[in-house]
Amino acid sequence: MASVAVKSIHVVFAAGGVAMIVLSSMVTIRADEAEQKSIESTPPRTAPDAATGSKPVRTIIIPMGPAGQERIKSEQPPPDWLTGPVPTIIIPTDPPPQEHIEPAQPPNGLYEPKRVRTITIRTDEVERTPTEAEQKRAEARQKRIGSAQPPKPKRSPRHLAGQKTLGFGNSVCSYRLQFNPAKQSEDAVGSTARLLFNWEDFRAPFGAFPDQDTYSEFDFDEYQQQCTNAVSRLNETTFVPLSGIEAYRRSLIEEFKDTCEFETIKVRGFSSPAALRDYRPASSCTRFIDALEGRTDTRAFFREFVAESCKKNSSPARCVEELSAKDPHFLLLTFGWGNCANQYTSRNNADGAQRERMRTRLQTQFSRLFKVKTIFCED
Repeated sequence: MASVAVKSIHVVFAAGGVAMIVLSSMVTIRADEAEQKSIESTPPRTAPDAATGSKPVRTIIIPMGPAGQERIKSEQPPPDWLTGPVPTIIIPTDPPPQEHIEPAQPPNGLYEPKRVRTITIRTDEVERTPTEAEQKRAEARQKRIGSAQPPKPKRSPRHLAGQKTLGFGNSVCSYRLQFNPAKQSEDAVGSTARLLFNWEDFRAPFGAFPDQDTYSEFDFDEYQQQCTNAVSRLNETTFVPLSGIEAYRRSLIEEFKDTCEFETIKVRGFSSPAALRDYRPASSCTRFIDALEGRTDTRAFFREFVAESCKKNSSPARCVEELSAKDPHFLLLTFGWGNCANQYTSRNNADGAQRERMRTRLQTQFSRLFKVKTIFCED
């Protein structure tokens, strides 16, 4: 069986109707009313189409089913198919999936299409001798290609050139960075990431004192050892040499020492209120020490303190009732002097604000240097 090599096959699917397979070297069949009528009513043409330069078209109606399939297989192109009519084969078929919607008119009542889809399948080009005009265009195109500058080779992305990925984070956010192990130590990069982004990893030990028993059983030696270890770790850890990171390290060490001093004095004040006066930054909080030492009326001061503390509460009466039931000595030490003095500690005063600005600048440096990406943050 002979085969026909064509430039394109144009297939028009129609819902509930037929599929038109048009073999043509140059023409494109459009599923509009004029073209449908021309397929139906135009007799075989013997001269090329003036508008498209296509070969004449011959129409063959192929029935559905095995008989139609055999007819397609037996259809032979004319011996002079390059100059004679090119066959148009119309084959009834089942409706395909609907994609592009166009109005279309049925050719001679063969079908009533509502939606059509046009698919163009490129096949092999017809082997023929190019015309003189085509040859000239090909030569001109080849000259343009030959004179063009070759494209510059693309550089490989920096993150693919020996880079390594490292994940880190804190209780709120998760991050990821990239670094070159040949240039930066992984330990230094990881330690710097934790120093700047995880405030829980490098911090002074806090005294957790939920009740009076904790104060009375406090181990001063153990707490002092925790403070010494925290300062030593901060001193000995190697960080990435960012601009200003050593100044930040020194400032953070001062915060650690101040925090340990504050917590130690507060616990000593539970059994000896006079020890609270040793924390010099909180000199304006001595009224609580006077009440704890009995230099003023402790009960009267306590009632005033409770009323003032509950003034902005959503339920002042309930707040007064709950605080009044607590031990005056314990409440005046923790909620009284403790809250008053806490605002003067190194982590909360002006030094703390300056330290936070230093950390923010270091975070920016670090993020730019190692392409830090935020993976997830809790709302």
